[in-house]
Amino acid sequence: MWERKWFWKLIGASILLNAASQAVVQINDGILNRLGVMTVSKLQGIAHQHGTMPEFNANAIWQLSSSLLLMFFLSFVMGSVMQYGFNALLLRTTEDDDGNGWMKTAFSGYKMPLELTWLAFRVAVVYAAYGAVGALPAGAFVACLKFGHLTPVEIGIFTAASVSAYIAMICIPFYRYRYLFRIKAEHPDWSASQCMRSCRELTDGYKWRIFSHDCSYWRIMLLALLPLAAVAVVCGLLMLAHGTHAVDAALHSNVILMAFGVLALLPAYLIFIALSVITAMYVSVGQTILYREISRERQTQDKER
Repeated sequence: MWERKWFWKLIGASILLNAASQAVVQINDGILNRLGVMTVSKLQGIAHQHGTMPEFNANAIWQLSSSLLLMFFLSFVMGSVMQYGFNALLLRTTEDDDGNGWMKTAFSGYKMPLELTWLAFRVAVVYAAYGAVGALPAGAFVACLKFGHLTPVEIGIFTAASVSAYIAMICIPFYRYRYLFRIKAEHPDWSASQCMRSCRELTDGYKWRIFSHDCSYWRIMLLALLPLAAVAVVCGLLMLAHGTHAVDAALHSNVILMAFGVLALLPAYLIFIALSVITAMYVSVGQTILYREISRERQTQDKER
């Protein structure tokens, strides 16, 4: 896979797609700030410069809330468009397509932003519903902590049970609608309801296989975390050897040591980012190949019926 041109085309096109999506949100924020509208980033800038915070009257609250809603909406739209374009690219990789038009494929979601946003919103509502049900044990746990007297062992049991219940409930829609945007990319003319129904039917009986396939990538994921883990180990050893206060004092008093630390950490961080991107693409391609296999098996089963 590493030697194929389409893999590196996939990485490059995905990075540009993500950058374009982020740029739309940032441009909107910059325009609002230029117009004098109160935004979260403007408040953060004032706080960072230790300036005088504005008076929060009705107009300022309205500007802040409306700009925040607009930012969330644009982020949701751009996220949906990016997901569609990324999955459309993944489908091309499974066809081993070295032809042209990769950028056109990556940005094809911009032709139907509201349709994709509605699809993502429908799925988000499903996630919220399952998440609310999964959070019920945690709510009961908090009530027991407030009104009851629990031993440390009981607290540990309740905590483990609450976290397990929440993860289990979130995993249901995660694997049920795992291939939603891939199905949408294959059938752009389908409605949100058709895509969700088709995805439920496709993953029915295959969730454990998809989960096992995800777990098979633990080695390459561990490799991507090694640079970050090495930095964490070095920092931990320094703190254990000299203490937190001694390290802070040395960093504040020794400019050379600070510069050396930055030079040492920056390459490790850049390597971590690069490995994370490559790993994410590698895993996504493998998941798309599995999606093709499951789709063919499902079609064969339907024909036999």
